[in-house]
Amino acid sequence: MKEWQELGKELNGYLKPETFPVAVKFLQRKSEIPDGTRTPLKDLRVKMAHCQAQAIARKYGWTIAMTKEDSGCAISGHTYGWEPANKDQAVKFLSKMNYAADSEAANTILQSFISLKQGQCEVVVYSPLERTKTEPDVILMYLSPALK
Repeated sequence: MKEWQELGKELNGYLKPETFPVAVKFLQRKSEIPDGTRTPLKDLRVKMAHCQAQAIARKYGWTIAMTKEDSGCAISGHTYGWEPANKDQAVKFLSKMNYAADSEAANTILQSFISLKQGQCEVVVYSPLERTKTEPDVILMYLSPALK
């Protein structure tokens, strides 16, 4: 993991992002969750969306593990292969939350989602890249294109 932690330090040094780069790891079993990892239901007593868990990892530097039980978002549950989204409800959600201009655009968005297969992933772990205890499958970075 040292090479990933060093990469995180280098990215911070060169790019100066306002938040931590986030290592994302898809785990097949809950037993693989690294020690010291927080989970929303157990540690925070709430269900949350994956975007919220990502924000906690990138802003506060916590490592957060999300399972089907922790997730309060049907769209991310669909994406991680935990539970297929109800098409009508998903289209309505995407339209109502202004992710799409209308139901036709929402349907196109829903069809374009890349989803993991059911059973492929039981846990998603988000951690600051500089402190990750797992080799990431994906690295998320939030950057501002504006010059200061």
